[in-house]
Amino acid sequence: MTDAPAAAARSTSPWLRREDQRLLAGAGCFVGDVQLPGLLHAVFVRSAHAHGRVLSVDVAAALDAPGVRAVLTAADFAGLPAPQVNALLPALQLPTTGAIAPDRVLAVGAPLALVVADTRAQAQAAADLVWADIEEWAAVADGADAQAA
Repeated sequence: MTDAPAAAARSTSPWLRREDQRLLAGAGCFVGDVQLPGLLHAVFVRSAHAHGRVLSVDVAAALDAPGVRAVLTAADFAGLPAPQVNALLPALQLPTTGAIAPDRVLAVGAPLALVVADTRAQAQAAADLVWADIEEWAAVADGADAQAA
């Protein structure tokens, strides 16, 4: 005869997870935990608008922030292809704006600038100083309308 509650608990998780104890005990190692000599940190400045025209991106204050090594904008990424949205949808023809949105944003979170600094905190603080002026357009949620946009 088997213990019903124990058998039920075993049946809900068919995979044996070996990492849980290590992670729960605080002994995990994550990318954020790695510190190498000369390591720099990067933070993207992202659009708060789903659709719109980028009028300007002002990075002057971020460039003067402590620990900042560089602030990159669309001009710095000119000619580089945009990353693929979803590898499972290679045939889908989506409008692209490049690696960093040069003149319009097509989604909330579209990258507008990249701040590189000595520490993560410095990069985030400088990213908060970047000002993007975006003329907001109506969001497009229909696939056919998005193709025409």
